[in-house]
Amino acid sequence: MQRVDNFKSIIDQYDVIFFDAFGVVKTYQGLVPGIENTFAYLTEQKRNITS
Repeated sequence: MQRVDNFKSIIDQYDVIFFDAFGVVKTYQGLVPGIENTFAYLTEQKRNITS
């Protein structure tokens, strides 16, 4: 498995990006710091975000 240090460097390689909510988007303490920036970036890149 290859380590990915920068999410932005790989998003163009995929048609679909799946986020497992627990541990990726949020934990028992609340949202993972910076996740809102990830979704803002995806929106800027015209990626479709659905729930």
